[in-house]
Amino acid sequence: MNEEFTGSAPRNPARWRARAWPTPRVGAGLAEATRTAARDRAASVADVIARVDAWQAALAGTFLVALAVRGRHVLLAGGPLNDGGMFATMSHDIQRAGYALPEFTTYNGADIPFAYPPFALYLAALVEATTPLSMVDVYWLLPLAGALLAVLAFYFLARTIFEGRLVPLVATLGFALVPRAFEWLIMGGGATRGLGLAAALGAVAAFRYASQHRDRRWLGVTTMLAAVTLLSHMEATVFLAAGIALSALERRDRWTLVAWAAAALGATAVTAPWWGLVLARHGLDPYLASTDHGGTLLATGETPTWIWLRLIDPVFTSEPFFSFVGALGALGALLALAHGRWLLPAWWAILIVTHMRGFATFAVVPTALLAGYLVVEAGLPAAREAMRRAASPALGRWRVGLVAAGVLAVMFYAAVEPNRGEAKYLRPVSDADLAAMEWISARTPEDARFLVIPRRDWFADREGEWFPLLAERMSLGTPQGTEWVEGEFGHRVSLHHRARRCALDDAGCLEAIASTVSFTHVYLPANCCRPLRESLRDDPRYVARYLGQATVFERVVPAADLAEEARAEE
Repeated sequence: MNEEFTGSAPRNPARWRARAWPTPRVGAGLAEATRTAARDRAASVADVIARVDAWQAALAGTFLVALAVRGRHVLLAGGPLNDGGMFATMSHDIQRAGYALPEFTTYNGADIPFAYPPFALYLAALVEATTPLSMVDVYWLLPLAGALLAVLAFYFLARTIFEGRLVPLVATLGFALVPRAFEWLIMGGGATRGLGLAAALGAVAAFRYASQHRDRRWLGVTTMLAAVTLLSHMEATVFLAAGIALSALERRDRWTLVAWAAAALGATAVTAPWWGLVLARHGLDPYLASTDHGGTLLATGETPTWIWLRLIDPVFTSEPFFSFVGALGALGALLALAHGRWLLPAWWAILIVTHMRGFATFAVVPTALLAGYLVVEAGLPAAREAMRRAASPALGRWRVGLVAAGVLAVMFYAAVEPNRGEAKYLRPVSDADLAAMEWISARTPEDARFLVIPRRDWFADREGEWFPLLAERMSLGTPQGTEWVEGEFGHRVSLHHRARRCALDDAGCLEAIASTVSFTHVYLPANCCRPLRESLRDDPRYVARYLGQATVFERVVPAADLAEEARAEE
C-alpha cells in the first residue's frame, strides 16, 4: 500500500533509523518480555474462564438475549412505541399539580378521573424533571427498563418454584424470547404494565422465599413490592394476588398463612393514602365503570365457552410462526398435573378467568415456567435416548444440537421480526404525523374538535392516542381513559369504528357521523385514507388546511347547521 508522507524528512536517514530501532540485544530482550507478558495474560484469561462455569455463562447469555430482543424494537424506533400518550399527559398533570395527586387528568378534555395507579406516572414525571429527557423520551425508554426488570424477577420466581438451576434457566430463556412477554411492556403505555409485572413477579418470589426460609425480612420485601404493584397496575395486582394465594395454599402451614395475611394488610396500609384519596373524591364509580370494558368474566357476562377456547388454543403467546412456548406450556401443564404439581396450571386458569382483556401478558408467566418444566423433565430424557440410539455419540450430539439450535434460531427470529403478529404494533408516531400535529397545535383554534380517521383498532391507534398530547386538541373518537367514565367508553369505541370505516369511503360517510357528532376538523394520518382524502378535496363542505403525507381538513358549514348538530348530539 502506498502512503503519502506529509511531514519533513530527517536530515540523516541512517542516524534516524538507528535512533528509531533498538540494538539487537535490546530487541531480543523486548521480544522475550512481550512473549512473557502475553503468556501471563493468556494464563489470567484461562483462570477467569475456569472460574466462570457453564451455568453462569448461560444465565448471562439469557439476559443478553432478553436485552437484545427488547432493545432491538425500542432503540431503533426513536420514539414511544404505539401507546402512552395518555400516561405522558398524566405525568405532566402531576408536575403541574406540584406532585400532588390531581383530581382529573387534562387528557383529551374528557374529565377522566385521576384514578389510575400513579407510581409509574410519578416516576416518569421525576425522570423528566431531573434529566435532559423530554416526557416523550421518558415514555420511549422507561418501558424498556421495566421489561428487563420483569425478566430478572421472572428468573428469581422460577428459582423459588423449581429445585435446581436448569428449569429456571430454560424457562427464563423462553420468557426472554416469547413475544407476548415483552410486546405490550415495551410500548409507551408499558411504563405502567412493565413495572407492575416486574414488581408482582418480585413480590411472589419474595413471598415464596420468605415462607420457605421463615424469613421476616423477605416478608417485608414482599409487602413493599406488593405495594408497588398495586400502585402501578390494577391487572398486575390481580396477578400478584393469585400467585401469592396459590403459593400459600401450596404450603398450607400456619407461618405461611399468617405471612400471607400480614403481606396483604401491609400492602393495603402502605397504599392507603392513594386509594383513600381516590375513593374520597370519586368513590367506586371509576372502577365499576372499568369492569364493563375488559374486566372479569362475570362482569362482562361471557360464557364458560370463552375459558375453554383459551385453554385449548395456546396462540396467545403471540409467536408469529409456530407457538413453541405456547405448545410446550400446554403440554407442560398436563405433565405438571400428572406429577401432582397443580400450582402453575391453577395460576394459568385463574388468569384466564379474571383477565378478559390483558390476561395473555400475565398468563405467559406460568406458560413459560411450564414450558421450561416440560423441556427439562421430558425433553432432555428424550434427547439422551436419541443420542444413545445414534450410530455414534458424536452423531447423536450433533443431531440433538442441530434441532435445539434450529428451534432457538426460529424463536429468536420471531422475537425480533417487526412485521408479523402483534409486533406490527411496535411503531412510533411517524415524522410526518409529528409535523402535522405540531402545525395543528400552532395554527388551529384551541376549541377545535377533531375527528381523527384511524387505520387500526383503537388499542393500536397510535396517532389517535398521541393526538391530544402532541396536537393539544380534542380527538372525539379516542377512547383511551374513558373506561373510567360511566357510559363514555362504549360511545368512543363506536365512534372510532365508524370513523375507521370512512377511511376507504367518501365525504358522505363523514356527514353521516356529523349528524350525531359535531366536529370542526378532520385529521387523516400519514399514508392513510386516499379515497377519503380525494373526496374531501372535491367537497365544498371541507377545506384543506394542511396538505402533506398527513392531511387536515376543516369542515365548513353554516353556523345554523352547527347549532342544529350540537343540539342533536346533546
